[in-house]
Amino acid sequence: MFLFMVLIACFVGFYKTTSFSSAEIAQANTVTFLPQSSLENTALEKASAVYRDENLTAIIEDSYKFTIHFADRSVVVNDDKNNLKDMLDVKLFNQNTLFFTANARLYAYDLTQGTYEKVMIDGKDDEPVSYFDFNDNYLITTYQSTCKIFSIVNGSFLRYGSEINIYNGSNISINSDNQLFIVGSSGIYKTFANEPAVQTPSNTLINTTPSQIISNNDFVYYVLNDKVYSLSVNGGSPVELTTLESDKNYDLGTISSSIKFITF
Repeated sequence: MFLFMVLIACFVGFYKTTSFSSAEIAQANTVTFLPQSSLENTALEKASAVYRDENLTAIIEDSYKFTIHFADRSVVVNDDKNNLKDMLDVKLFNQNTLFFTANARLYAYDLTQGTYEKVMIDGKDDEPVSYFDFNDNYLITTYQSTCKIFSIVNGSFLRYGSEINIYNGSNISINSDNQLFIVGSSGIYKTFANEPAVQTPSNTLINTTPSQIISNNDFVYYVLNDKVYSLSVNGGSPVELTTLESDKNYDLGTISSSIKFITF
């Protein structure tokens, strides 16, 4: 058991407008993360993925228990390990839809109807997916040692280019500039989603293998050994962000996004 800390919020909503710039975050040296709500003090069991924004918090625990917390209620999407299991990733795809992975497939949860179904990818519903990310142009998926790119065309996901060898990597992140960051066995690799040639990424930003990764057009943010770091999308030296200056006005609830969280 551990506490759901506000540091989770530091990884929720990179696709949103934050109250401070990425440069300001990257320059911060000390931050104290304090719980801002009762949810952030909630004990969880083996939490494996989180999405959070100003309207909801979606949490996957023990790779099968999936709960969505709203301001006025909580909805248990799944708590039966014989139904959905191996749940590894969750993100908000649009205003009404959460995407999540389970049973090595991508699912869509309809927030208005309270139902879910498999996502059709390249005309089929059995495309294997462990982790995923997306921007306005592309859906990126990984499964085992393969990363695939799909163009988003009128709400459909169409295969684009060739598979990318990710060296048994898992976590990925894509920004709005179509820069694709892949966690591989030897570090964080950078390539481009709109370059569809056969690729074995060789542009290594840093020789370290984090547990979580997200990005915007300026920085890659990653978790390593229970600490959060920022790194320029062009490489260089990482900056530790685990603690921020307590006298500055950081809006922790909107800086975070997508992918997951760290615990102490």
